[in-house]
Amino acid sequence: MTSFSATLAFGSIFLDGGFATELESQGHDLHDSLWSARLLRDDPDAIVAAHRAYIDAGADVEITSRS
Repeated sequence: MTSFSATLAFGSIFLDGGFATELESQGHDLHDSLWSARLLRDDPDAIVAAHRAYIDAGADVEITSRS
């Protein structure tokens, strides 16, 4: 396995974690246009849980939606 630093030395890295797909797999309805804002407001723990799922799966990079 190549380290993240070594990979970054080759240039740009494109990331796509499928954040919405993870939230849907956890049972969240994302059919409105402001689903991410709604979840941040109404269920911030859902955002944390989605990020936690990536960490638990061994993600090397984490980009958060919360401050």
